[in-house]
Formats: sequence, C-alpha cells, structure tokens
Amino acid sequence: MIKKIFLTLCISTLIFSTCFAKAKVKPSTQNYTLAVLPVVDTSGLDPRILKAVSNAIQDELKKKYPPKKTQVKFVDNTAINEVMSTQPFENSEMPTLQELVKIGNALGADRVMYIGMVSANDKESGFMVIVGSGTIRANVTMKQKFVDVPNTKYIYNANTLAKGASNSVNFWRIGSPSKIRAVKEGVTNAMKEFLA
Repeated sequence: MIKKIFLTLCISTLIFSTCFAKAKVKPSTQNYTLAVLPVVDTSGLDPRILKAVSNAIQDELKKKYPPKKTQVKFVDNTAINEVMSTQPFENSEMPTLQELVKIGNALGADRVMYIGMVSANDKESGFMVIVGSGTIRANVTMKQKFVDVPNTKYIYNANTLAKGASNSVNFWRIGSPSKIRAVKEGVTNAMKEFLA
C-alpha cells in the first residue's frame, strides 16, 4: 500500500512538473540571415516600461542567438529602417505574411521576426498597516511572427499571453512593488515561449 502511494506521488510530481515547466530558450544552431523588425507598441506603455520591455526582448534574443557563438547573421538595423520607410505595412499592428516576405526579400533575409506589444494590464493587491506586502500582476499580450522568407510561410504566428509579477514587503510604501518589473517578467515569459 505504501509503495503504491509513493509511486502515485512520484508519477503525479513528474506529470505536474512536465506540464507546468517554463519554456527555456535554447541557442540556435541553424545558419540563416535574420531581420528583427522594430518592436511595434500598440499598448500605450509608459516610455520607462517600454524601455524595460525592449531590454527584456533583447536579453531573450541574446540567449537564442548568443553573440560570437551563433551562425545566424543579423540584418543591420539601419538597412531595416530604410527598407521599412520605403515599403511600409498597410497596417503596422498586423502585417500580413506577404508584407513580411516582401520586406525579407528586400533585405536579403531568410527569416523575418515581428514582435508587437498588444496590451499590458496590471493589477495591484496587498495590504498595508505600518508594515505590509504588495503584489503587482501583469498580463502581457504580444503578437509574435517568425517568417520563413524563401518558402513564404510562418514558422510561428500567434498572440502570446504571459503573466508577470512583482512582490515586495513595504514599510509606509517604501519598497513598493514595481509595474516595470511585473511587465518585464511577463514579456520575458512571452519571449521564452516564442523562442523555445
């Protein structure tokens, strides 16, 4: 009987940890030319939060494509901006596959990556009586597209919803939770899912 309970607990733990394991970004071993388009923000984020979002995206891209180790060649940002100014998207919030392929061809890229911030909603909870605790939770939605230019197809095309949180113990509101950290964690989680 004890052996059955122990075996059931072991199997349950294995299933739980497999189902709820966070995505992990693995470095790319492929060889191609990649154009990462500028992030499009339609969520109306505060500029400080948008800077943290940009940093989180760059951090995850560096994990996927480690500098000096990756075989992926990046298209220069100046070239991307020039081509995008002459070939704008009909709707920058939702570029079509054909538009992304056209940009990729103009840049000589094998792959095109599009990332859009759709929304970032936060909610604060906690209590305060001289000493208290607080939490800000953020729900982040990102439109993420990864296009195979020569084959004119999506490798990835989804709206990704991810959650982030920031906690703190407060003393008269000193050390309160940070909306920036909560949104940045949500973006990091969305990028991990996208790049996994």
